[in-house]
Amino acid sequence: MSYYFPVTRTFILLLLIATALMPANAQKKTTPKKPAPKPAAATPLPEPYRDILSNAQQALVVTVPGWNSVDGSMQRFEKQGDKWQAVGNKFPIVVGKSGLGWDAITEPPSASGQPMKKEGDGRSPAGIFKITELFGFDPTLDSKLPYRPLTESTECVDDAGSQAYNQIVSLNDIPHPDWNSSEKMRTIDVYRIGAVVDYNSPKVPDAGSCIFLHIWKGPGHGTAGCTAMEEDHVKELASWLDEKKQPVLIQLPQPMYDRVRDSWQLP
Repeated sequence: MSYYFPVTRTFILLLLIATALMPANAQKKTTPKKPAPKPAAATPLPEPYRDILSNAQQALVVTVPGWNSVDGSMQRFEKQGDKWQAVGNKFPIVVGKSGLGWDAITEPPSASGQPMKKEGDGRSPAGIFKITELFGFDPTLDSKLPYRPLTESTECVDDAGSQAYNQIVSLNDIPHPDWNSSEKMRTIDVYRIGAVVDYNSPKVPDAGSCIFLHIWKGPGHGTAGCTAMEEDHVKELASWLDEKKQPVLIQLPQPMYDRVRDSWQLP
């Protein structure tokens, strides 16, 4: 029996020596680490939006959950020094019946897989826009923005082939209209009071037209491309908006707003 013991002891000793000499990475198999994810690239602020924001002291921020959402909310802001301060409470709004689409006039910051605003698509434009004037059925309105009383001859032209495309005009001034489609604004009840959103001022054909803030028909009832709310809220905006403060509409899906808020210095 003594014959086997030295062999066994020698074998164990050799095994221990071989293990000690083995490379560390051969003794323990490790899972290679995944590279750290790259930080998301900053979304640049389009130059036209920068110019609009640089002078704005009033802002209406509209957000909806996603590109195809109809129901959302609006919050007013006013600039105090170099900081935006909320004014009043957030309230519900609706946008276009198909949701939002990127402003088709300004180069969008990231349009991959995201809709673009087109004439007749039922989407409200996403982006940053001036609010230029008020309109309504009353002959006059005490306001700090220019006011346009609507009459039987007031129309907003949505025919992309017309010279008057995306303009509010009076038929009294145009004896020979060149359009086949327009909104006869005095006949549209939700236009009892509203505001003009300065979208597609260059009148780019089929980029969208006649974008307003106006009275809604209720939650879930999307518009043809405008942003709508309760009548009391429209009236509140009409009395608050001030031409001297160059008010703007900032309108984005909530995830996009969260993404660009700091880098764009939004409210």
